[in-house]
Amino acid sequence: MKLETDSINLMNMKVYNSQTAPANIRDLNQQTVNNLYLTYFAKTPDAFYQTDSLMTDADLATLESIAAQCYVVGGPAVIQARSMYWIATNSMDLSFQDYCLNTTGFYKTNPNDAGSTETKMPYTFKVYPNPINKGNSINVFTSEPGDIEFYNALGQSIYRAKLNTSINMFDCGQFDCETGIVFYKAKLQNGKTEIGKVIIIR
Repeated sequence: MKLETDSINLMNMKVYNSQTAPANIRDLNQQTVNNLYLTYFAKTPDAFYQTDSLMTDADLATLESIAAQCYVVGGPAVIQARSMYWIATNSMDLSFQDYCLNTTGFYKTNPNDAGSTETKMPYTFKVYPNPINKGNSINVFTSEPGDIEFYNALGQSIYRAKLNTSINMFDCGQFDCETGIVFYKAKLQNGKTEIGKVIIIR
């Protein structure tokens, strides 16, 4: 019964965490690290030490990208990410440094050359919440400016907009999104294209 209750509590915490709307990169980092912690580290005490065999490559890369950030910009989640990354890889990667590029950048020093640094701007693109209630805003957090276009279930374009770096909010009322599915396609300045869908519920 306790295991079942713990599983329900973990599921509820993940839901609450996913519904939080990050206002900046620090908030987004914390939300991401919270999700990874709840997914891999919080199941049982033993799971805390077995993460290296459980974490997917994609999630490990996400964890590393946060761990490599400047903590002044990325917030406390950067330090948490480093600890989790060390456990997940079963090694203490001391190449993560706290020298921020004028407190605005992200980078990781090259462990093979103590005198060199490698610029590392973590790419972030997230559409949330998903699903959303009809009438609420579709939020897009991106580290790259660009353009986004929304489509209905028939593939017809229903709204276009510019994306700024940070939070972009799109009220469903702006393009009369109906209950069902809204698709999006974002073309970003760094050449990446993001395609996905948002489920609209009553």
